[in-house]
Amino acid sequence: MPLLPLAARRHPALAATAALAALALGTTGADRAVAQYVQHRTADAFQQATGTSRAPRVTIDGFPVLSQVVAGRLDHVGITAHGIPAHDGRLPVTRLDLDLTGVRQSGDERAARADSAEASAFLSYDDLSSALGLGITAGDRPGYVDAQVLLPLVGAATLTAKVSAGTGNTIVFTDLHPVSGNLPGPGTQLLAKIFDQPIPLHDIPQGLHLDALRTSAGGLEARLAGDDVTFRTGAPAVGA
Repeated sequence: MPLLPLAARRHPALAATAALAALALGTTGADRAVAQYVQHRTADAFQQATGTSRAPRVTIDGFPVLSQVVAGRLDHVGITAHGIPAHDGRLPVTRLDLDLTGVRQSGDERAARADSAEASAFLSYDDLSSALGLGITAGDRPGYVDAQVLLPLVGAATLTAKVSAGTGNTIVFTDLHPVSGNLPGPGTQLLAKIFDQPIPLHDIPQGLHLDALRTSAGGLEARLAGDDVTFRTGAPAVGA
């Protein structure tokens, strides 16, 4: 994942000379241009790694950016991406906000690493409904969701379940019970079997770990964090 310009990695002395010259001249415009270039490269690499339909928004903090590029380490990078599709998992990530510290090129030309990262992921009920094959909405109690199912000869039935963060970056459902409708025993067992399977969050950078999960009016809000977080171009990112 080439976050840093190739010239800076292959010719650090040349890049350092250019950086010092630009700084001596007080050319903040040149530094801004470098920041925009790195942001563009980062957005392109992240889009390739995750398969988003549009490039994410990337911000590079700190001044001067030129000296960070020469050092081969970006102090702070912010990334906001929408619509990360599900590759190996069943659930896409509707929105992902990343706050990265100490971003540097890995020994692998196709990868980059961050010393640490914090992230928030939003998983809409529409995406959750598509993943489960049920109509998922917010529950009446915090931390709960409602699931509606249509069964032949029975009609609509609604069940509620508690949602929480599980081990291995998974979403788990517990405390399943009917809310409305007349759901026969086999139907209850079928839904229980669906909810019994944890949903993995595969499509996030490797090294991020799911710390907390809460429900909101429009979907699930997840908090993640990790050290030595890896981004890789050319294949979907997989959460550890």
